[in-house]
Amino acid sequence: MSRKRRRRRNTIAAPAVATKASPPLVVRLAESDLDAAAIHGFLCTVAPRSGALQCEVNPEKSMREVWRVVRALDQAQPGETPYGFALTALIGDKLVGTLGVICPDWWYGDGKFFTDRWFFTLPGVAGVGAALTADADALAWMSEQAGADPTATEGSTAKAMVVPEGAINFNMGTLVGSYAAVAAMLDEAARVPGTKGIMLTFDDFLIGMEQFGQRIQPLMATRRARLAETA
Repeated sequence: MSRKRRRRRNTIAAPAVATKASPPLVVRLAESDLDAAAIHGFLCTVAPRSGALQCEVNPEKSMREVWRVVRALDQAQPGETPYGFALTALIGDKLVGTLGVICPDWWYGDGKFFTDRWFFTLPGVAGVGAALTADADALAWMSEQAGADPTATEGSTAKAMVVPEGAINFNMGTLVGSYAAVAAMLDEAARVPGTKGIMLTFDDFLIGMEQFGQRIQPLMATRRARLAETA
C-alpha cells in the first residue's frame, strides 16, 4: 500500500498597508482676493480647453469680472441683492471646480433671476458639478424666498437674508447648501470641544425634519455609530 505524501503549502500573509483616505470634496463660498485670483487662474487654464468659449480671453477684463462676482457680497448694501457670488470646489488644497452666479434683471421688468456667469470643473473628477449646483441652488432659493415679502422693512430678517452672507450670523448659524454640505457643516460643529448637542429649526418643520432624517443625517460621520445602534 503506497502512501502519498501531502505537500505542505506555506503561505505568507502580505503585510497590511494602511491606505490614506482621499480628502473629501468641499464646496465653499469664495470671499477674498486670493480666492478671486485662484478662480481666475483656474478658469484661464480649464475654460479654453473646454471648447465652450466664444472668443479669446481678455486677461484684464476677465480678472475684473471674476473679482466683481467674488467680492459682490462685500460690495452690496444692507438689504440689497448682490450682483452675484462665487463657489469653489476643492479636494484638499486643489481647486477642481468653480461656479460663478450673477443676479441680473429680466429685460421686460424689474424682477431678478439667478444664472451662471461661469461654470467649469476639472475633467475626470466625478461629482464636482453636482455639488456646486446643489449649493448654488440652495443659496439662490434662500435669497428668492427671503426677498418674496414685498412688505419687509429695512433691518428685518427677511431683508438681511436677501444677501447670502446674511445667512452666516443671526445669533444662530443658518446652514445653506446641498445635503452633503450641510452634513459636513454639522459634523464640523459637532467636533467643537464641549459640544453636547445642536438645536435645529426649519423653515418648514415637517419637510425639514424628513429631509434631515433621510437625506442629511445618514451622511454625517458623527452620527454613523448612533444610526447603526438604532438600525
